[in-house]
Amino acid sequence: MKLYELSSKCTVKLLQPCGVPPGGKPLAVGDIVKFQKVDGMYSLCYDKDGNIVHPQAWTEVEIVT
Repeated sequence: MKLYELSSKCTVKLLQPCGVPPGGKPLAVGDIVKFQKVDGMYSLCYDKDGNIVHPQAWTEVEIVT
């Protein structure tokens, strides 16, 4: 499933390498993030420490319960 296919406020696991905007915090396969919304070609998410991260909207993810 792609990030842009999700409803807001889902917790997801990244299943593929993903790009981030210039200067953004890098993310790795297997990272868990809280998805909020898609904003253009990137999304607004929070990592496990509550930091804002912006994986690409077409990143393949799996919903975590």
